Amino acid sequence: MDLVAGIDSSTQSCKVVVCRADTGEIIRSACSPHPADTEVGPRLWWSALQTTINAAAALGLGAALGDGVVSLGTSGVVSAVSDTAPHDAEGLVAGFADATGRQLPLVCTLNGAPVLAAVARMLNVDFTEFDRMGLSAP
Repeated sequence: MDLVAGIDSSTQSCKVVVCRADTGEIIRSACSPHPADTEVGPRLWWSALQTTINAAAALGLGAALGDGVVSLGTSGVVSAVSDTAPHDAEGLVAGFADATGRQLPLVCTLNGAPVLAAVARMLNVDFTEFDRMGLSAP
């Protein structure tokens, strides 16, 4: 099933709606309000956008309590569904809420490509075969 995401970042909130590409049926949606300040910096808007995308992705994948989600591309992202908010004094774990009221602690690296290359080497396959293996996973 092909999905599309619509993003609306306005003065009050950031909303994401995930729909079926063929029918327009809404599969999931999430909303993250902006702070109540009269001026909101771009970093806070970006944080709201990330929150809604991560929440919608976790729902779209069917992530449940205790499940971990790993996404590797130009960045590497790991998140997990939890009942408790993360408390990371070093600031490496971002505290997001998912769209069900649970927490979605998230860690993001700036470059996930070396991880893909390392796994391909460990499996002794080239990137074409690595892609084929990934696409054949259930």
